[in-house]
Parts: sequence; C-alpha cells; structure tokens
Amino acid sequence: MIFVLSACHSNEQADTEQVKYFFDLKGYFDEQINLNNEKYNTPTKTVSVDGRAEQKQLEKINWEKELSVFTSADINKSSWQDKYRIDTMATINAVNIAYTALDDKLKTRLINVKLNDDIVEFISIDQLSDNMIYNSQKTLTYSPNVGYTLENRQKARFLKEHLYEINVDFE
Repeated sequence: MIFVLSACHSNEQADTEQVKYFFDLKGYFDEQINLNNEKYNTPTKTVSVDGRAEQKQLEKINWEKELSVFTSADINKSSWQDKYRIDTMATINAVNIAYTALDDKLKTRLINVKLNDDIVEFISIDQLSDNMIYNSQKTLTYSPNVGYTLENRQKARFLKEHLYEINVDFE
C-alpha cells in the first residue's frame, strides 16, 4: 500500500515540474496577466470584421481570458520536444528566437520571441487550422506595455473569406 501511494506522489510531482524545452509562453503570459491586472484597467479595444471596425474603451477586463489565446499556444509538451526547430539570431543586445513546427499537423506553426537585454520585446505566433470544412490562419502579436493584435483569416468551404482583427492598446 505504501508503494502505491509513493508512486502516485511521484507522478504528481513530475506533472507539476514540467521540463521547459522551449520559451515558457504560458509562464510568461501568467506574469503578464498579473502585471496587466495592476497596470492596465481601461485599455482600448478595436474589433474589425472585413475592414469594418468598432472601437471601445473597456472599463473592466479579464486579462486571463483576454490573453488565453496566447497561453493556449504554448508548445512545451514532452511529446513535442522534437517537433519544432529552434533558430536563434543574436546581435549585440538583442536575441530573436524562432520555433518552427516540423509536423504539418501541429496548429502552432511558428513562435517568434524577440528579447532585448533578456527582456521580452515582442512575441508573434502563427497558427493554422485546416480541414475539409474550413481553413483558419491566425497571427497573434504581443508587445509588453504596448498591446496586442489577433488577426484571423477564415475561409469556410463554399463561403467567402473573412478577416477578423482585434487590437488592444494598453493605454
């Protein structure tokens, strides 16, 4: 009986202490959620569908919900450690890291992280969902202390293509 309890405890510990093979996207955005909750209470949100835009000053914002599209793009899964190619380009103060999917079935196709003096300056994520019913291409960009943009180009079978854009300015 003691052996069984010990084995369960060991598995729990392994799950909570997951190895990070790539940039910790989820951890980074968890920090940004906390920071944004403290700093940005009334961002400006612009929603555009096929070029028709509507802008709104938000009075209450749930940053966890707003940034969930970024946290859900995290690629740190042990089964994916060999599914992405890592390319790093460095200059004097900046580093650009690109994670490119090697498997066409993966939704997150590219993550690009730009660091300046080890501080995230910019993150962009390209995602692709393609099946017999529809094709969806998403581009997510995030700049700390500035804002973020979500662009989704969708084409459903037998229907025309639509472009959805969401832009949030923190101040």
